[in-house]
Amino acid sequence: MNIVLRNMQSPGDVLMLTAALRDIKRWYPHWEIDVKTSTDALWENNPYITRLTPGDVDMVLGMEYPAIHESNQNKEVHFIHGFIKFINEKLNLQVKLTEFKPDIHLTDEEKEKKLPGEPDEPFWIFVAGGKEDYPHKAMWTERWQEIVDHLDGIPLVQSGGSDEGHFHYTMKGDHVTNMVGKTPNMRDLMGLIYRSVGVISHVTFHMHLAMALDSYAVTVAGGLEPPNWEAYPTYKHKYVHTIGELPCCGENACWKLKNCENLEDGKQKCFDIIDMEYVAGCVRQFHERYHKDRGLEFKPYKPEPKQEERIVRLDEAKKKTPKKAKDESEKSE
Repeated sequence: MNIVLRNMQSPGDVLMLTAALRDIKRWYPHWEIDVKTSTDALWENNPYITRLTPGDVDMVLGMEYPAIHESNQNKEVHFIHGFIKFINEKLNLQVKLTEFKPDIHLTDEEKEKKLPGEPDEPFWIFVAGGKEDYPHKAMWTERWQEIVDHLDGIPLVQSGGSDEGHFHYTMKGDHVTNMVGKTPNMRDLMGLIYRSVGVISHVTFHMHLAMALDSYAVTVAGGLEPPNWEAYPTYKHKYVHTIGELPCCGENACWKLKNCENLEDGKQKCFDIIDMEYVAGCVRQFHERYHKDRGLEFKPYKPEPKQEERIVRLDEAKKKTPKKAKDESEKSE
């Protein structure tokens, strides 16, 4: 079979397709597979691709992941399974996931290439922004700045695209380097994430890249997207969510990325109840582990907040839940 896999969605979607192509080729090594996607940079150096001429192609298959629509009900389905599940059902295949991560191949030069402004010390990538078409997927300036303030002393590199439709808040701090818009070459971004300790963000392309490149990730997710669909089962990923803490996401993720119904002063309640000192504590733990694993000197930071303090903050936030949401919760009981 000579097949072309086609997907013209966002880079995050195409990144997940890299895992599907890898595993299709591993289970069906006699297949010759090419791709047509919106993000060519993700396929550079990929050993599983065969570039086909139009006359050699038996099939062009538009790749989809309808499994997302059952992500709240099927707790065993993850984003990375989506394309594999689709092609198995479409072509009656038996492809199984071989590695729980997207498939990216950097050259030694890309791994070692240092970018202008890149810190010399171990650093974290920080994404404080998002896309205008999904405004409620990300937090607001003050909440991101809280994390930055708690991480004083740890070098942070603020990253993100400057393309039309993207927005980014400027973070303050002597330990922050602003590189927003300075990695227009996606391969440079991949190398930067590879050299970093990890990524701090909401659910983003950066987060998934960190997992593909075996870096750490601390993700502030709120109640929007289910952990079974987005979180990676690895000790390198901390997925901070609030599903089960508010009526609007009491049992399942709400998936309201652009029309949140539980706002206070225009801000999503599911993000507001998260203790950002706890988030920073997760980063510090990973930062210490990174240093110890490499035999590097580590300077300890102040400890995480006590569990009792986090519970008090959570209870106080719940008391401010809009009356409508409370009434709906009471009716369902």
